Amino acid sequence: MRRSHYDFLFVLAAVALAGWLYHVYSAAPAPATAPVAGAVDFTLSAVGGGPKHLADVKGPVFVFLSAVGCPDCQERTRQTDRDAMALAKQRGLTTWNLLVYADQPSGANFVSQFAPSADAVLVDEGGQIGVNLLGGSDATCYILLDQDHRKVWQGPADPKALEEAVAKMQGGSVTTTTTDSHPYPPGASAAPGPDAAEGGGLSY
Repeated sequence: MRRSHYDFLFVLAAVALAGWLYHVYSAAPAPATAPVAGAVDFTLSAVGGGPKHLADVKGPVFVFLSAVGCPDCQERTRQTDRDAMALAKQRGLTTWNLLVYADQPSGANFVSQFAPSADAVLVDEGGQIGVNLLGGSDATCYILLDQDHRKVWQGPADPKALEEAVAKMQGGSVTTTTTDSHPYPPGASAAPGPDAAEGGGLSY
């Protein structure tokens, strides 16, 4: 009777071990996610905070650029950008405000004065992201990234144009604008360009 009891325990243990080994060796690893062609990725520091990684954001992103010393950008922040951010948030987009050619002190001053309501306000000290990577400029400071973080549209600071671009993106039809632009030159964001008084575009 005792031998039969031990035989039963041995068989039970063998079955449990076999089941465990099957689970371990038959479980296929999750397939790696292939990078999406044309997708962008970057990391910037938030004003007064730590790093923000685009890869951590799920879904489409509305990126808009501000040159902190530019009076036009400051005025735009008071209303136009707020309208654009509200529209983007209503459509389920994350909103990121990139402060091009700013540092932490100037970025903090900008936030203190104008209180942008973006989900994140980020310091882009050398303009490496907003200008060099995303191709932003004074005439195309609104940028739209789709759910895979591909740049699908960029255009002027115009909530109506943004609304149309978001509608096209979410409807599966997107075209990129070809607006003429003047890139933000490094270190010149403190004042409007010489053509501003003539009613032309600002050259920061």
